[in-house]
Amino acid sequence: MFKKLIIMVILVACLGSACQSQLAAKPTPQNITLRFTYWGSPVEKSAVESMVRQFEAANPNIKIEAQHIPNDQYIARLSAMLASDTPPDIGYLPETHAALWASEGKVMDLTDIVKNDSALASRLPSTYYYFASHRTIGTNTAGEIVVMFYNKDLFDKAGLPIRLPKQKRLGHGSSLSARPKN
Repeated sequence: MFKKLIIMVILVACLGSACQSQLAAKPTPQNITLRFTYWGSPVEKSAVESMVRQFEAANPNIKIEAQHIPNDQYIARLSAMLASDTPPDIGYLPETHAALWASEGKVMDLTDIVKNDSALASRLPSTYYYFASHRTIGTNTAGEIVVMFYNKDLFDKAGLPIRLPKQKRLGHGSSLSARPKN
């Protein structure tokens, strides 16, 4: 039987310290091991490892085999796992492939789980990932800002100073203050 891939919503929900007491109240009757794949920077890797240790301490019957995969290798390695019918039990899914994998039946439909969990059900609808009309395959861990803009006239009118980020803080981008004026 094809093993379904459960995406990050379950582990994030389970690993979060807010859920520790809820999970401890429902002990697992047998020892189980879940393989969890994820990507991230060294700081994120350290944070995930810490959450896994906390979760395992609160749930001694559940072992998490956390497998960090570098960002640039993640899609290829996860695709290979899915193709060989050896997917992780839990994992991060890239937005570019999540809906496709769900439509192929490789990702578990989490709609009922989300609806029946008060903490998950209360999240903003825009934080969920869907693969069909109102069919949930996961949720993100944070709402991230990719681009930010401001109305200079409103700042000027309010007498607020504009503090533009320095070049080094923008990473791959260029300084906003370095843009030529029209």
